[in-house]
Amino acid sequence: MMRWFANLTVRRRLVSIPDYLNGTTPDTKGFITKRCIISKRLEGKIAIVTGANTGIGFHTAGELARRGAIVIMACRNRNRAEAAKAKLLSMYGHSNVNWIKMDVADPCVVESLKPIHAYQLIVEHLDLASLESVRQFAVKVAQMYPKIDFLINNAGLASDIYSTTRDGFEQTIGVNHLGHFLLTELLLPTLRAAAPSRIIIVSSVAHYCGRLYRPDLQMTAENYKEISAYSSSKLANAMHAVELSHRLEGTNVAVVFLHPGAVKTEILKDFKSVPVRVFHTVFRPLFVKAWVGAQTTLYTALADNLTSGGYYSNCTLKTPNKLVNNETERQWLWEKSYELVGLTSNYPTNIPRLF
Repeated sequence: MMRWFANLTVRRRLVSIPDYLNGTTPDTKGFITKRCIISKRLEGKIAIVTGANTGIGFHTAGELARRGAIVIMACRNRNRAEAAKAKLLSMYGHSNVNWIKMDVADPCVVESLKPIHAYQLIVEHLDLASLESVRQFAVKVAQMYPKIDFLINNAGLASDIYSTTRDGFEQTIGVNHLGHFLLTELLLPTLRAAAPSRIIIVSSVAHYCGRLYRPDLQMTAENYKEISAYSSSKLANAMHAVELSHRLEGTNVAVVFLHPGAVKTEILKDFKSVPVRVFHTVFRPLFVKAWVGAQTTLYTALADNLTSGGYYSNCTLKTPNKLVNNETERQWLWEKSYELVGLTSNYPTNIPRLF
């Protein structure tokens, strides 16, 4: 764990732990303090947020709905998602006379916030650890909404125990990258139809420490290390975003990836690793609330002058890991991902195509 921090360098300069916690590299100092202060309404817009039942995804869904969007809460556990929907309605719905005070929204954006209606939050089952579930979700959503304005790939996991997805992938790369990769590819027609539209991938500053594991992106049970697995999945997220942005040039579909900051979420709660638990205990007081962590996601959804293929942190464009700009590595990742999720020319005949 500490070796991982020691290796967290950008342009050969050490990034301190406090800087790491807030996505800070040598050209961006300071703890996360920025809020999304863009005043904009989203009536008529459709957004998909994966992992919307908790943490950053929960607040992302809420903030988009408060601005008028219809939000599809794509979650693995339907009961938890329904509970999250009920909580958002209790916080920001018409029945709560104090809904405007539920967060620390800047005065300049209050005018764009309105109470949430129940019809704006749509719960749908999506298990990113199952490619079949991803396909079923994409088919259903595309039938319901032929045009999708925002796809926010927010869900993610980290685990100190090696395990595999239903399709046999190491679960960290399987859920964080491959599940989202397939979802994005299957929903591209709906995003093109809604252009100008956006694909927002929640990565992490941990992508600076990632690497691509050959031959198939995955760590084995023998060499599995939780931090390495997570960092590599976040690098894959970043490279996916940049490569996709190039492939979508001229379509008016923007793609970005971001670091939300060190956020008080549930992603580390089940870790048994002593170094990770010590790190979490010592530095958790420095972590920001999930609502703050959602601000960069919200910014990339609302900002007019967005750089497609860009890396955002603290509501600001940043410089990513240099591997992200390696075209050869990006193309290898793309082709390998395409193969692993079953989207090669030898597409399995027992899996229905969407379009």
